[in-house]
Amino acid sequence: MKYSAKRNAHGSTPSYVDRDSLTPLHLYTGSGVYKDAGSGGYATLWTFGQFKTQFGRDWNNDVVVAAINGDWDANGRQVTSVRVTPSGNRIDVMFDGKNTAPIRVNWAVMWRG
Repeated sequence: MKYSAKRNAHGSTPSYVDRDSLTPLHLYTGSGVYKDAGSGGYATLWTFGQFKTQFGRDWNNDVVVAAINGDWDANGRQVTSVRVTPSGNRIDVMFDGKNTAPIRVNWAVMWRG
């Protein structure tokens, strides 16, 4: 069965969606306090081993991780992105500059299947 949504706020019409082809979404959220890794500009959220322990699966490119600064009043650094470093076997949160103080990061991890 196919259906279409009405025009969205930007005036475009979303594509048709085949409900029979949708798969479950695994979504995990959390928060942690992290420190800069020392070279400036990032902190490790998880090593690949920690990721597998926490989420019950290996890291793969079908995983999406989002992150934000969880306490702006305590630390005003911007969270700019999340990166994966296969050579370093880790998932890092990136900041807009060197971060010398602890920072609370709220994160979401999701994948389909």
